[in-house]
Amino acid sequence: MEAISLAENDEKIADKVRSIVGDRGEVHLKGKRRIYIKTSKDVLLKVIKDVIDNMGETYVSAITGVELEDTIRVYYHLWNIRSKVLLSFIIDLNKEAPEAPSLTSVIPGAMFHENEAYDLLGIKFTGHPNLHKHFLLPEDTPSDFFPLRSNFKGGEK
Repeated sequence: MEAISLAENDEKIADKVRSIVGDRGEVHLKGKRRIYIKTSKDVLLKVIKDVIDNMGETYVSAITGVELEDTIRVYYHLWNIRSKVLLSFIIDLNKEAPEAPSLTSVIPGAMFHENEAYDLLGIKFTGHPNLHKHFLLPEDTPSDFFPLRSNFKGGEK
């Protein structure tokens, strides 16, 4: 039996993800064990659910965001246990009112990560069962205070 290289295996996994995602997003192999899936918030939950249904056990490694010039980009980093690959689902949100679907209906463990992203970046996750401010920040922090946003003034509340 011929051994398969890690790179060949990664490409096969990326091809499988491409076949699942179809025209609902763009899939790119970004390095060893790293696959990026750029999609829209409108189909995000369905795409993630389809990938999990086809690829097996998956957990949330992190949900992160970054403020760009005119958008907030959200990264849902999911580790697929069976394939041993990090799947990073990427969506762009309106910077003035960043709102994304909550992943908690598909992976309940997303609850912590979404609360953190809301507290630090102001991303509202619709459908989250208990989204609340002051998850990480002190109780006296103003509700419109998001320290990872560009308009943040260090040390001021």
